[in-house]
Amino acid sequence: MRGNPWLWRAPAKAAPPQPQQQPRVTTEAQWGNSQPIYRQLRDRVVAMILEGVLKEGDALPSVRSVAAEFRLNPLTVLKGYQQLVDEQLVEKRRG
Repeated sequence: MRGNPWLWRAPAKAAPPQPQQQPRVTTEAQWGNSQPIYRQLRDRVVAMILEGVLKEGDALPSVRSVAAEFRLNPLTVLKGYQQLVDEQLVEKRRG
């Protein structure tokens, strides 16, 4: 079984990660915005980081689990996660 490759990377001098349950991206999905879904997904993950739901070292929910939960194409989820990597908010690790 492979691990989740998406890890949030906090700014320097953050507290060490505490083990916890894997966070959910959101409890409610409403994708009716004029903004692309992958961008909305990215914004939700950023909000979770800013609200402290995701701590440094926490694994993001897997692409497959988010895609299944919200009935999205996995490529859409992957594109949203890749934007976070490109913006250096998360790092992708082989697991």
